[in-house]
Amino acid sequence: MTTQTTGTNVIAGKPSVNLLPPEIAEAAKFRRFQLAMAGLLVLAVAAVGVMYENAHHSVQQAENAKSAAVAEAAGLQGQVAQLQSVKSTYDQVANYKSLQSEALGSEIRWSFYLADLSLRMPNSVWLTGMTVTQGAPETATSSTGAPDSGTTPAVIAPPDQVATISFTGVALSHDDVAKWLNAMAGEKGWSDPYATNITESTIGTQVVDDFTASVAVTSQALSNRFTQPES
Repeated sequence: MTTQTTGTNVIAGKPSVNLLPPEIAEAAKFRRFQLAMAGLLVLAVAAVGVMYENAHHSVQQAENAKSAAVAEAAGLQGQVAQLQSVKSTYDQVANYKSLQSEALGSEIRWSFYLADLSLRMPNSVWLTGMTVTQGAPETATSSTGAPDSGTTPAVIAPPDQVATISFTGVALSHDDVAKWLNAMAGEKGWSDPYATNITESTIGTQVVDDFTASVAVTSQALSNRFTQPES
């Protein structure tokens, strides 16, 4: 009978022995630190360079924009100088229009009224004279300062009267004078036509009425040319 005993073999780890001097390890660690710092320095310099380049580019853009603005301002100033003559021309035109309006806006176009007068004239009436007096008439007064009570009828002048027309004429009858006065009353800008005197006379064997008449001309008779705004 044989008895065998199995034993467990334990293999222990081999001991580590560092044969390098500690100075060399410290020097290697310091070199790694130096390399890391050098890398950081390179990155910092690169970042500063990029920032400088961006700043320089921004400054250059600002300078270019400034130069462009100065050139544009100079060009606009030149255009303003060129257009100054145009402005002067417009000012002259506006001044001429003002003078034209002042001169012609308050005129009365008598040629139009004479044409209307010839058309409105009854066949039994004809005029022998016509006188225009500018402005409103003064109220006639007696020596005592009271309104004159003569044969001329008292007529109140319109507040906007600008002239008075006096007529002398001949009619075949009083009725014809009345017809003529009614026709004159329909004329635009003419107000209160009335006969100031009527006397009978003869032309050959024909009895006629010689008459004098008057009509007030109001501001509605003004042409107002060049006073209306242009559309």
